[in-house]
Amino acid sequence: LGYIGRVEELKGITTLLNTFISMEDIDIELHLYGKINYDVSLYLEKMEFFSNKKLFLHGFFNDISTCMSNIDIFIFPSYHEGLPFSILESMYYGIPCITTNVGGIPEIITDNETGILVEPKNEHQLLEKIMLLITNKNLAIEIGQNAKKYFELALSNKAFNSTINQIIK
Repeated sequence: LGYIGRVEELKGITTLLNTFISMEDIDIELHLYGKINYDVSLYLEKMEFFSNKKLFLHGFFNDISTCMSNIDIFIFPSYHEGLPFSILESMYYGIPCITTNVGGIPEIITDNETGILVEPKNEHQLLEKIMLLITNKNLAIEIGQNAKKYFELALSNKAFNSTINQIIK
């Protein structure tokens, strides 16, 4: 599992970490990329499981392709959002995304087609959808492929330039 963005409460990190903790019998890694804010660093210090779980805090990064190479399922559990660039990146790389149904996200994610939408702060629902993709690799691959196709058709520079050209004409 992976997350890319500011590692802070408003981005749903404690929801993600609590969900990850509840997966104690599952051999899985969680990679967090981005600046770790104070509120979350205090939370991480209190987590007893930290030493026996596969949680990787990578901090700030320069190369998105390196980040994406460590991620099979992208998780973005934000509580409030506009249109997160990291979701677009996951789509570009064809990585299935589980994200919250907030802000502009439903404009680019069609539930169970180009990604999976969950309600903010709903750890049970997030766990259920993570388990769905872990146990159904074909579905995960299909959602990732659909996301990549949608990105290329509607969100890429080529698609944007084509739309702008049509508007100008």
